[in-house]
Amino acid sequence: RISWALRNAIFIPAETAAGTYYATVRLKVDAAGAIKEHSLIESSGDKLLDKYVLQGVRRAGKVEAPPSGLTREMDVTLTLVR
Repeated sequence: RISWALRNAIFIPAETAAGTYYATVRLKVDAAGAIKEHSLIESSGDKLLDKYVLQGVRRAGKVEAPPSGLTREMDVTLTLVR
């Protein structure tokens, strides 16, 4: 559900060649699921797409809150198809 929520906030630039891309982001969220920090830890291989991924994470701003007692830092791999 988290990757789907993020994916819905990401636009793929028209300049990106057709294909399937994978990008991994690291999120640090609070107890309510608000994204407090994020970073790209594995590039999609397309610098412009990576920029759009980070913009999309900022746009999303929040994900599903993690269950109580679990870590609030997570790595999410996004599959992006153009």
